[in-house]
Amino acid sequence: DVAVLALEAHTLKSSSANIGALGLSEICFEIEKKARESCSDGLEPLVEASRRTYAQVASALQGIKE
Repeated sequence: DVAVLALEAHTLKSSSANIGALGLSEICFEIEKKARESCSDGLEPLVEASRRTYAQVASALQGIKE
């Protein structure tokens, strides 16, 4: 569902920018833009990139916590 994907990408875009994860924010911006345009071309690699980048951000944050 591209409407849900657009909303989730928008939320994660803003949250990641707030904590300085600008790479993740940029990927989410691209996902949100494509999803709002109902353009599924290229979404799958972007979603996969967001998953990898999210894992890196989560790992970095966990390292700060410890």
